[in-house]
Amino acid sequence: MDALSFNEIEQIFKVNGLKISGHWWMKLKMAWYRYTDKNARENTMTKGGSCCSQPKDIYAQRYRRR
Repeated sequence: MDALSFNEIEQIFKVNGLKISGHWWMKLKMAWYRYTDKNARENTMTKGGSCCSQPKDIYAQRYRRR
């Protein structure tokens, strides 16, 4: 089962007649929810994180053994 995105949840609210407040604080929170949702989805598409602060694929050329 796929997780719903924040945009899909907003659409469900609109279809069911629920209005989202236009107050600046709600707008700020919604922008944050969209950002974190997008960021989480993009992170799932990466090839994987590093286990330390120096991932091998980035720093491989810098630390060659001689």
